[in-house]
Amino acid sequence: MAISSRNKVKVTLLALSVAVALSGCDGDDGAQGANGVDGVNGADGANGQNGAPGLATLTVVTELDAPGVRPCFNGFVITQTGQDDNSDGVLEDAEVDSFVTSCGTSQQPAPMSSLVATFTTEGGSIPDFVRDKVNTFATSDTTPTGFPLSQAVTDSVRTISGIGNNVVTQWFQPLSTESDGPLFGANLDYTSYFGNGWDSDWGEDDVVGSAPQFNGDPRSGVMWANHEFVSNGIPFPGSAPTGQHLSNALFAMGQGILNFDVTNDAAWTVERAERYIAIHKAQVGGSVFRVSQQANGEWRTEQTADAERFDASSNTLSTVTDFALNNLDINDDGTALLSGQIGGILGNCSGGTSPWGTIISAEENVQGGYGDLEDAWGSRQEFDPSPTNDGSVWGPGANVTINYSPVAAGAAVFTFTDESLNHERDVYGFLNEIDIRERSNVPYSSVTEGGDGNGHRKIGSVGRARWENATFATDEQFELVDGQPVVMYAANDRRSGRIYKWVSESVYNEGMTRVQVRALMDEGSLFVAHFADMDNRTGYTLAPTDPTSTCATSDVSESGEVEDKAAIFALGCESPTEANRGSGEWILLSTTNTAQTAPNAGATNSEGEVVLAANTSVADALADVDYNFIGGFTDDNTIYSALFTASMKLGVMELNRPEDVEWNPIDDRLYIAFTNNGRPTALDQQGVMKNNGLGGVAGIDERLDFEGAIFVLEEGNQATPGSSDTFTFWAAAQGQRGNCDFCFEDPDNIMIDAEGGVWFGTDGNFSTTRGTTDGLYFLDLDPAHQAGQPGIVNPTYGLPFRIVTGPSDSEATGPSFNSDMSTIFFGVQHPGEQNPSTFPNGAL
Repeated sequence: MAISSRNKVKVTLLALSVAVALSGCDGDDGAQGANGVDGVNGADGANGQNGAPGLATLTVVTELDAPGVRPCFNGFVITQTGQDDNSDGVLEDAEVDSFVTSCGTSQQPAPMSSLVATFTTEGGSIPDFVRDKVNTFATSDTTPTGFPLSQAVTDSVRTISGIGNNVVTQWFQPLSTESDGPLFGANLDYTSYFGNGWDSDWGEDDVVGSAPQFNGDPRSGVMWANHEFVSNGIPFPGSAPTGQHLSNALFAMGQGILNFDVTNDAAWTVERAERYIAIHKAQVGGSVFRVSQQANGEWRTEQTADAERFDASSNTLSTVTDFALNNLDINDDGTALLSGQIGGILGNCSGGTSPWGTIISAEENVQGGYGDLEDAWGSRQEFDPSPTNDGSVWGPGANVTINYSPVAAGAAVFTFTDESLNHERDVYGFLNEIDIRERSNVPYSSVTEGGDGNGHRKIGSVGRARWENATFATDEQFELVDGQPVVMYAANDRRSGRIYKWVSESVYNEGMTRVQVRALMDEGSLFVAHFADMDNRTGYTLAPTDPTSTCATSDVSESGEVEDKAAIFALGCESPTEANRGSGEWILLSTTNTAQTAPNAGATNSEGEVVLAANTSVADALADVDYNFIGGFTDDNTIYSALFTASMKLGVMELNRPEDVEWNPIDDRLYIAFTNNGRPTALDQQGVMKNNGLGGVAGIDERLDFEGAIFVLEEGNQATPGSSDTFTFWAAAQGQRGNCDFCFEDPDNIMIDAEGGVWFGTDGNFSTTRGTTDGLYFLDLDPAHQAGQPGIVNPTYGLPFRIVTGPSDSEATGPSFNSDMSTIFFGVQHPGEQNPSTFPNGAL
């Protein structure tokens, strides 16, 4: 359509107004107009389908009716929360989303194994303090009050007047300030103190100088403690743990490691019981930590970063020297370790401290871990000669064949259903040399093989046994002797166990460095002690030389006509004395030993017929597949694997549980703790197998020694014990049952002071009927205190003076001195193992 002229004007004016609006100032806004009327709402839609009902949230609160442990000494309260997924109104394990523990208020504290320090409160050393009291006792009509200490049983540590005590640390106690730092382990045994600066006189490149014993700062130092075992019952599927294992599981639960009610039998599945194995392994082994003495005399741990734990896991690594393992050992995940390396240490009982500053930690009852390698022997020395375990053969007619495989899951405390995670049975049961300078995962590497000479090892040429401890022959300063080999003694702590001597292949020369001295332990020879003159019927008297004597013709076994040691001595049986000693010889345990005759060679029966060929050498006896009704040993490695069996084959005299041996460098003698033996022997007096390999000997010919004894062994050549083939022996003190001032039973760990004084702890005295307790004793062996000596009113020579007692049914373990002997450290092991105790955190 055409545009009119009037319309054209309107368009032009509109364009102009737009132009003015874009270029001029804004005008004021006009007033807002009124809102329009709302429209009508639409009709509501139809209702949707109802949703499913929501799941209920359940909360279960449980107060554990069991003693608690750190961090909850007074019991645990468990709060579990989760959705009821199956709507059955029960919160099942799989439904738990939250598991929280808190501390209760009603329970008594659980007993805890603890390290205790006993210290003089009147100045000076404990040995000097005690010797003064002993001398007063011996020379005066008026004996010191409260000396020796009575046998009263309390749930505390008791000491003679003038000696104080305190708990230094206890199970589960942190050893460092690190949140994930090491914790003190279970049931400590051997302890050793290294005063700060003890090696300050060592030369450049660690040329060996002073020994750790009685050197360095007496108020501050480093300590080692063994952790032997966890007491009572482990958890099994459908069965909750008991005693110390319950405390261990409670601790793990409190730390969030286990997230279920560990007291509930039904909660323990196979998977959970096997998860506990790692928790168990972490509590054994050993601890390195620092201690210092406070102004009031008490000792405390210094929680420093260099504290370290050694345990039964592959976090601890060592190298076995001069011994061939059956197979490569494994890490905890089942992967193979390098050749000769071993993961973990366990069963660490007592031990020793080397002159060059390492710890010898003895693996004792390792058969509970993966099974007994020498499984032909029963607890009463019954010998089963038949194949005992998937091809293991010990009996006559063939060479000894050992099954190294671990026993099945559940048959030992560390075995898994996954067999690839189990260690073979020849990797434990050694003397471990622990290098306390190094972290636990550093295996030993010898300088003779291009290594740096540091790290941890198992001393293979000493062999496998239920080792209790080790000790070194030294000079009066507890140092090695120039020009002589390293000589180490150790004891196999089992009924019918023996004492062994190890001699290094090369000699020590003054000026050697620490790593050169350590290399001396790479190779050596092993000897077993044959107590030839011991009466096999008792294990603590001399064999009668007159076959018609009352002693010789009497039945002195437990099943016979006598009841105790006193009755045996009344029959005329003689205890060996220093004046009337028994004699013995050291037998080289080797298939190459053709120079010595087997102790039982030429043995005869009651008709005088030769049972074992006369003049049979040790080598021939060991190799013969029928000799003494035990199979043949083809090589030394097999001997080292099975020392108990090899010693039985040769007819070596059985001993009454030689728990501890300690070299006394002041008188150059070896002191022995024979703990007890009330069970049969496998051999007769001539060393012949009683049952001829055809059955057990249970129930007959039990040795009657329930109290034990302290014996002394003197080398035939005291100046050079490594070359000595013979020795003599005698009893320094015979145990005596009863509640009396000088009664003692079951001697265990021995300690030698700087002046040559003999101290010992006991294990097994506690009984509600006998009313005695375990403790620490000083044995008076001063000849001036013998009867008839000038000024002696009360002869005390050979008497044990009780100085300290422990709580409840605890064992007194691992005594050791600080460097000036003003303190004795010792372990309160397994308090409350079978009887009520709250030590050290409360009172009953």
